Amino acid sequence: MLDTLAPTDPILLLAVVDGHYSEIPSDVRGWFGLSKDNRVELTLPSTLQRSEFFEPLVKDIQRAPNHFVDGMKRKLRVLEELPLAPPLEPRKPTAAELAIQTENDQRVITLLKYRLGPILTELKRKFKRFTKRATEEYNFDAVIVPSVEPVIPSTPSRNPPLNGAIDVTSTNAQEGVLPETQPDDPIINGIVHHHDEPALEQQQQMQYIQLPPLFDIDLEKMQLELFKGRYLTPQDFLDDVGKMLHNADVRSYEDMDRLYKAQAMFTATQVSIQEFDPQFRLE
Repeated sequence: MLDTLAPTDPILLLAVVDGHYSEIPSDVRGWFGLSKDNRVELTLPSTLQRSEFFEPLVKDIQRAPNHFVDGMKRKLRVLEELPLAPPLEPRKPTAAELAIQTENDQRVITLLKYRLGPILTELKRKFKRFTKRATEEYNFDAVIVPSVEPVIPSTPSRNPPLNGAIDVTSTNAQEGVLPETQPDDPIINGIVHHHDEPALEQQQQMQYIQLPPLFDIDLEKMQLELFKGRYLTPQDFLDDVGKMLHNADVRSYEDMDRLYKAQAMFTATQVSIQEFDPQFRLE
């Protein structure tokens, strides 16, 4: 391309130098001649120069729309009230993610069965009494027990029993003075039966306590549940041991030694589970 140029054709040679002009070699400076008009020095602007350059732009930003030369007054727009957008649905995992999660869950369950197996074996060895079925150890049909024994008043009344019911009268009635009749007092065969004395009423009726329900759980059943992979967390395993402690506590009036052994078994299980790695328990 240079061969096609005539000797009289003008050529523009542009060079950008990051540094001072005196640092350029002398032969290179000779390409641009000795005139200073061929050199343009670009220097960093000062703070004042920057302020003067951006001052018109800042004023235009601060100016109201109707203060421009071609500005005009506009009516305020009334924005339409839109309903709140519904929350975003959680992202559904892909089939690959579900497969990985299923594999991880199965790995954790298998490892949990491996860790809980020796604990359950040790419990069965030390606490053989709780390997017996709960339905055989406890009588599930006995759900109520009397809390107060019936007491027959020692002071006989002057009137004989009517229809098998004891007529409780006050001292004034025995002395010939009729007591005041309350609206809620029933009248049987012309005799007013008073119920304003709670002490006598408690002696005539039975009070019963409803016992909490029992759980059909024992160590042998826990062994079956562990084999089927029903325990997903160590807490599930501890909860079943706690149910056996609950049964022994509810029927503690039958056997206190059974309650003490259940408490020892629950404590031993807690200690064994606390030895698990915290990260494993979290998974």
